[in-house]
Amino acid sequence: MVLDGSPEDIKKQYEDLVAVLMPQAPPFPEKVEFKDSEADGVKIRTYKPKGASGSLPIGIWTHGGVSFARD
Repeated sequence: MVLDGSPEDIKKQYEDLVAVLMPQAPPFPEKVEFKDSEADGVKIRTYKPKGASGSLPIGIWTHGGVSFARD
């Protein structure tokens, strides 16, 4: 899908696309807990095994997100 228009148009198109695709996504495994939050205004999601305590290893995955160019 190609998103186009103003930044506001693109955001709305993206939100509509997510609304269509999310119901098709498989459920999270029952053995995993996840939590959505924000850090300095950046949305983050953390995962950990259910019932885990103490120190755990960490992995970080990032993506570039959406950028907008202006003429």
